[in-house]
Amino acid sequence: MKRRNAQILSILLSLCVLGTSPVYAEDFSSDTITAEAESQDMASDEATSEAELSVEEDGDPETDTDVTLEEEEPGNQEEANSDEFVDDQEEAFSDGDSETEFDEVEEEVQNEAGALTENEADAVGSGTLLEADIPVSDSVKTSCNFYTGMNLEAQDYYGRSSTVNSYLTQSPDGGLMRVQAGAIDSQTLLIEYYDKQYNLQKTMTLQLSLPIFGAFYEDDNNYYILTGANNQERDNTKEVYRLTKYSKDWKAQESCGLFGANTTIPFDAGSARMARYGNYIFVRTCHEMYSGHQANVTFSVDTSNMSVIEGITGVVDGVGYVSHSFNQFIQVDDGTLVGSDHGDAYPRALAVFKYPTDLSKGNFVPSYSNKCKKYTMLSIPGRAGVNYTGVSQGGFEYSDSSYLIAGNSDTNGEGSARNVFISSIPKDGGTATVRYFSDYAGTKDSAATPQLVKTGSNSFVLLWSSRGYVYYTAVNGSGQQVGSTHKMAGNLSDCVPTIADGKLIWYGWRNKNTVFYDISLSDLSVNHAVRIQNGHRYKYGAVAADGHVDETCSVCGDTEQLAVPTSVDYTFLFLDKTYIYMRDSMFLKSGNEYRLMWDYKFKNTSLKQISDLQITSSDTDVLEVRYSDSDWAWIKALKSGKVTLTVQDKYNPEAKCSSEIYVDILESPAVYVSFWDRYANYDGTEHSVDVDVYSDMFKIEEGTDYQVTYDGDRVNAGTVKVTVTGIGKYSGTTTGEMVINPVNVMNPQVSDALAADKYQYDGKEKKPGMVMSYQGMSLKEGKDYTLSYSNNVQPGTATVTVTGIGNYTGTLYRTFIIEGKPSEPAINTPKPSPGTVTKPTAKPSSTTKVTPKPTAKPKPTAKPTPKPKSKAKAVKAPANTSRLSVRSKAKGKATVSWKAVKGITSYQVQYSNYKNMKKAKTVTIKSRSKSTTLKKLKRKKKCYVRIRTVKKVGKKNYYSKWSKVKSVKVK
Repeated sequence: MKRRNAQILSILLSLCVLGTSPVYAEDFSSDTITAEAESQDMASDEATSEAELSVEEDGDPETDTDVTLEEEEPGNQEEANSDEFVDDQEEAFSDGDSETEFDEVEEEVQNEAGALTENEADAVGSGTLLEADIPVSDSVKTSCNFYTGMNLEAQDYYGRSSTVNSYLTQSPDGGLMRVQAGAIDSQTLLIEYYDKQYNLQKTMTLQLSLPIFGAFYEDDNNYYILTGANNQERDNTKEVYRLTKYSKDWKAQESCGLFGANTTIPFDAGSARMARYGNYIFVRTCHEMYSGHQANVTFSVDTSNMSVIEGITGVVDGVGYVSHSFNQFIQVDDGTLVGSDHGDAYPRALAVFKYPTDLSKGNFVPSYSNKCKKYTMLSIPGRAGVNYTGVSQGGFEYSDSSYLIAGNSDTNGEGSARNVFISSIPKDGGTATVRYFSDYAGTKDSAATPQLVKTGSNSFVLLWSSRGYVYYTAVNGSGQQVGSTHKMAGNLSDCVPTIADGKLIWYGWRNKNTVFYDISLSDLSVNHAVRIQNGHRYKYGAVAADGHVDETCSVCGDTEQLAVPTSVDYTFLFLDKTYIYMRDSMFLKSGNEYRLMWDYKFKNTSLKQISDLQITSSDTDVLEVRYSDSDWAWIKALKSGKVTLTVQDKYNPEAKCSSEIYVDILESPAVYVSFWDRYANYDGTEHSVDVDVYSDMFKIEEGTDYQVTYDGDRVNAGTVKVTVTGIGKYSGTTTGEMVINPVNVMNPQVSDALAADKYQYDGKEKKPGMVMSYQGMSLKEGKDYTLSYSNNVQPGTATVTVTGIGNYTGTLYRTFIIEGKPSEPAINTPKPSPGTVTKPTAKPSSTTKVTPKPTAKPKPTAKPTPKPKSKAKAVKAPANTSRLSVRSKAKGKATVSWKAVKGITSYQVQYSNYKNMKKAKTVTIKSRSKSTTLKKLKRKKKCYVRIRTVKKVGKKNYYSKWSKVKSVKVK
């Protein structure tokens, strides 16, 4: 009969449901219990709870020594009579009619975080999740079994909270009892017992009575588990909340619940907490209503017979109703029920609600004439119903004089760092005072959602975490800090610290590792952390050729063959929204935090795979690894220096990759240094190179970030050392060379002429000089060239050889003519033979010798020296054009125009995507043209263009110098 009465009461309650037409704040009615009118499909029947985690069992179930308790269905679940519920209201209100209940901020974070749970993703999104580096303790007892999942920073939420899945309390024997939801599966509760030194004593499991875990509560004699079930069918006969009572040895006693209760999803987008007064437990939680809207839920239970006294599951004014309600808290202060919620619409505030009712019989719903008193602890700017509020709430307590809530809030708009605060207000009302305890504005650090623990009537401890450290301080009854802020390496979790043996104790858990933290309440500066690493104590053999290892547990002897990674490679490096491929050498700027990703592969794909990729920095003062997972890590560049960043698998050390990181050091190969136009021809002027320094991720400017210096003669032919040096916050040097080539004397722009090109033969060497010039500069013999001669005595063609030296090179040949006849050879008169008489032609005198008549002169038989060819006249290079212009007005095209030049044959236009004209294409344009259009160019890229003139003389082409390069960005 009691069960039937409970079902009837729930049906009556659910009848107070409003349709979906919008009703706004001005339509509040203080005498209505009904449903809210918002909409959102937050979860499916299968996705029943954020506490659900995928679990992979490592132990052998047959050898598991855990005790499993199966709860039987109680036979007498009871609920209050219908007249015990508030059901006489007439008018309802709604806080909106949107078809989308919540915005998508958190879902985006979750997708980015990959394998992390939603709580973990929230923590990553707000920049607080960094697992503290706590050494493993060798002095505590461990187990070969472990559970996959984590609760690190699970108390932290960015927009809306979730149920608390981790609890720690003193066990009946004086040790500690851990209650953890979601470690095994979504419907099994893990219960572990530890001694005072954190040695594991016993493990139990408990099947939940309904599929979704909501909350755990303890009083002096019993434990209570709140569970729920989805009700997408809007079935008023279906049980959606159940509170089950257990003995201290976990024997199920009785239970009661709410049926239908205007609920499709219990615990939706919020939490659940309980408080006790006498025999009565008061539950404050949340749900998605039949209308699709989310709001808080409050009901009371008589634990003496486990029956529901009364509850509020609809839209009600003046009874502590909040929508949306993203976190729920409840306390009983000396017989007064006090609730607190994080609301985004009605109200849009962190608020406290003080109930005026007498709790002695478990009733709490105020009358129409005596409503709840609302205290605004922190007003939230923005439009009602906008899900993002920029705050979170982590605790609600009371002192003798005040109500206190602890939370965090944005420092500078959405997504900025958050600071932790306490807001306090006198119990009799007034204005709340908000006091901040951190200052992270403008930094990459941020305060996670805090915990607030009551240690005395007017004493509290405020705890918050940021990037692998826990900060805590004492607070008095009005929310003022007492003493110093202390710091310890560690993490908070959704486990609210408990008080045991004069210490504040909580735990964090991630897969194999459970860390217990304790703080001495007599001296807050004394703290302690014990990291327990469960799981098999495996030893691993050598890696086989097929990529497997044999693992053997040194404790239980369990043996298995496992595949290990055989290769690891970096993939991407992220900075904000920019990402690049990771290279073997990388330049990073200090002060930035980067996300680094890598990939690893298995050669053996038939075996179970195991990997533990660990990333290390060779100098953590320069580059710090702030958080790492299996295939990514957060790294932060702290100061200038070079480090080696290595990712290496624990089980196969040969599977690794490394990158040299240059922080604020501009050196190749970490940055690209290009020396454009580093080859020049001597022209009598000073030369320089065009230097570009750039990295994969950053723009680097000459004069601001680096300077270029030269070592050597930049005018004359030779090699000059070019040095690029970081300036400002940057250091490092990179060197290159600039080469000034000598000019070939055969260059058409080198003019030459002989001082004389004809000589008369006189039997002497002829050595005419040369008159040479290049681009207006006169060349000097002995400095710029040398002369040598051949065939330069006898009549005929003589040759001058010009050899370039110094700033000139190459060899030039010129000829000149020696005219005239060569000297005649002497003729010897033969002596007469003895006895020969020569007849005189005249009577000789007695003193005159007779001279024989000379023989007639013979005609020369040698061929005459041919007349030398005249020297070819030197042709000067044509003049280049001027006024080169490049424009792009059409997609993929550029128009090139210039000033016409007379007396030439054609123009050559050369274009390229590179400033140094690498891979240039050349087109020839007729001499009468003054423009041309380049087509099929790469869009949105720069096109570089230059021009020169061509003059054809005979069969030879002569070219002007190339013009200066012009550029245009192609449309």
